[in-house]
Amino acid sequence: IIKIGKIVKNYGLAIAVATILIKIVLFPLTYKSLKQSENIKKIQPKLNKIEKKYAGKTDQESMMMKSNEMMAVYKEYKINPISGCITGFLQIRLFFAFYEALNRLPILFEGKFLWFHMGMTPLAAAGEGYWYYLILPIIVGLVTYFSFKMNNNNMNSEQAKQMKMMFNIMIVMIFITSFSMSVAIIIYWITNSILAIIQNLLIKRSK
Repeated sequence: IIKIGKIVKNYGLAIAVATILIKIVLFPLTYKSLKQSENIKKIQPKLNKIEKKYAGKTDQESMMMKSNEMMAVYKEYKINPISGCITGFLQIRLFFAFYEALNRLPILFEGKFLWFHMGMTPLAAAGEGYWYYLILPIIVGLVTYFSFKMNNNNMNSEQAKQMKMMFNIMIVMIFITSFSMSVAIIIYWITNSILAIIQNLLIKRSK
């Protein structure tokens, strides 16, 4: 971030560029994961049919046959359920690493990005009369909502109903938390969320 900042002469822009570079490096993994999510949506009717076929059967032989039939469907569409978990785990670790990096770089909080001081939080800024900082939590809420909504669309109706409440709670929590985030971290979150939305759109178009 520091090296990019020296090149582009702005550390806020450096955060955005670093986020984009990380996304580019991870794109092959992300692409594969999102593609599998689309394929899972495609095979859902077949999986539901298998579930109904073995509904109420709890004996070992039936469970084994059910598992084999489901694995055959996954194999037919070249889906590896475990790979999505690995990609998600990697992205979570990178998020916390990036978050810690931003908090440990005092030089970031001395600069400005557009009209915003990098070290200021929207809540503190509003308390000093800079009400325009409140636009940042609104943007955070919007991009988070759309990125979550697109991931939610990859699920079947039953899964969507189960996850909708959790997603709504997470969106509200992130929106509230963003009032106490520094502008530097908000820049990262907004950039990362917008890139996630773009990636989802690219996958849907390629389908």
